[in-house]
Amino acid sequence: MRRRVVTIFLDEILVLENGRADKDESENVVIVNLIWPRPMIDIRSAAKTVRLEDGARTNFAASPFFEKILFKEIVSGPFGITVEVTERQSPGIIAQFLSGIAPDLVTAAIPLPAAGEPFRRIVRVGVSGAGEKWKYSTKDQIIRIAFGHGVIDPQTATSGRLELPMIAPETIDPGGSTGRTRRPPVLVKGQPNGQAILRYGIEDD
Repeated sequence: MRRRVVTIFLDEILVLENGRADKDESENVVIVNLIWPRPMIDIRSAAKTVRLEDGARTNFAASPFFEKILFKEIVSGPFGITVEVTERQSPGIIAQFLSGIAPDLVTAAIPLPAAGEPFRRIVRVGVSGAGEKWKYSTKDQIIRIAFGHGVIDPQTATSGRLELPMIAPETIDPGGSTGRTRRPPVLVKGQPNGQAILRYGIEDD
């Protein structure tokens, strides 16, 4: 099967509900995964930190190239693509999360931020099996609030926009609920919680 090169950009991201209150300097992590882009590579991942406000679209279309590009990757045959958004967290917890999933890349190539400094970088994981690291590293400190997925077939597509509706992948309780005064969850698993828009171009290798 002919190999092709796909370039993927983050155009827009919308989260309807972040889930819990936070501090002013906290940010979300947007994680984009390519699922089986080619034989022997089960996942390629990119992560970007950005503060997302409830119900407000964040647009990257006019951002500099380096701020919106996610991948330039060789692919062969149809591949899946997923977008995940974490709850907002402090720069310190975000740094721990990213260093847990890509320790060599983060510590060697990209200095971790000082306390209170937003990360605002893109971190790419290019190793097989990275999905399990996304799933389990620092899972008690950071949770997902939105998830969406789609498929791209490089044999039939050359360019386009992929609009992915996102849902809450888990239920988030508000905290502080006791006895008969229990408050309803802030997010309920499966409820709509935003949209991710990706732009892509495909060319011959």
